Amino acid sequence: MFGNAWHVATLFKIPVKVHWTFLLLIAYIIGYGYSEGASPKVIAIFLVAILLVFFCVLLHEFGHALTARRYDVETEDIILLPIGGVARLRNLPDKPLQELIIAIMGPMVNLVIAIVLFAILFIIEGQQIFTNWGNINENSFLSLLPILIQANLTLIVFNMIPSFPMDGGRVLRALIAMKFGKLVATKWASILGQIICVGFIAVGVYTQNYLW
Repeated sequence: MFGNAWHVATLFKIPVKVHWTFLLLIAYIIGYGYSEGASPKVIAIFLVAILLVFFCVLLHEFGHALTARRYDVETEDIILLPIGGVARLRNLPDKPLQELIIAIMGPMVNLVIAIVLFAILFIIEGQQIFTNWGNINENSFLSLLPILIQANLTLIVFNMIPSFPMDGGRVLRALIAMKFGKLVATKWASILGQIICVGFIAVGVYTQNYLW
């Protein structure tokens, strides 16, 4: 799967790759926009928003990778896919606490981004942002700021779900490993991850929200 990714850059000596299926996401956005009668400007704004969201995903993965480097864990590469990003670490850190810190630094990057963007929007809009949050003109590039703030907050919540191998699952495994060791921790984190996965599927089927 990861072999079908294109190398687009090398940052901090870490290769950054984009999977070819990312083009399908771009094509879908353009096609859906035209089918809904959206103007070219609105479609362009939405495309820019998607690209900026994935830039935030990239920063999230660098949060993992650069923190891992502090513990002598190198990153093979970072791959961006339509469903998110993956920082492929070459090995695991020696201590559970180190794994916990590495796992949590990705969401922490998103938290910092959300705070900075909210501060920028507050400077531009003032206190009106609390009343006009959902009413910013979609034809304005200013609408990108609320979208990116919400996207980063969503990334934090989603990634911290204790479902291994997501960040929350890795935090859970690290916490269990502190007392019971890595093998037991991985077993129970994996089991809980599968239970949560089945739960998401059940909710999606029941509510007919198949994105779940």
